[in-house]
Amino acid sequence: MRPTSAELTDVWLHVYSRTSLLEADSVINALRSLPPGSETLAQALMCSIVIAYARPFTKSQITKSIRTVPLKGIRPPRELASTHCLVLKLRNKVFGHKDAVPDKEDSKAANIVLIRRVPSGFHFHAAIVADISPSLLTEIKELCTFFVAPFIARYRADIMQRPEGFYEL
Repeated sequence: MRPTSAELTDVWLHVYSRTSLLEADSVINALRSLPPGSETLAQALMCSIVIAYARPFTKSQITKSIRTVPLKGIRPPRELASTHCLVLKLRNKVFGHKDAVPDKEDSKAANIVLIRRVPSGFHFHAAIVADISPSLLTEIKELCTFFVAPFIARYRADIMQRPEGFYEL
């Protein structure tokens, strides 16, 4: 029996969220394996981690007129809540939006612009990451695992009773 439109949307939201979180997790592994002196690549990977992690917690367009936040209302574990908020702030204020004006949700705080003073003068940056602590990367990986686990639990029994192969909904 073909799933209903609502069921397909629900599955899509779960798959989209899971894929984004697993992407963030795998990019953390890539970041950790970089050799010394790879600062430019490290900055690009950090941006990728933040954007991928934040996708399920920001608006997604389901249809022309319907937008939703895939993991709205699902809270992180208390001990990782500050890391979760930090990553979302990095997405909203540093990596994901480079507008000069504040957003609706945080109308008092403009997006972050950095000025870097160097011996020959100065540079403006909309985003810059010089280093990230290994413990923060570990916490982001723990958050990814936490948010992915319910998807596996929800669909495992139904999927595992089918033969191996690819299935399209």
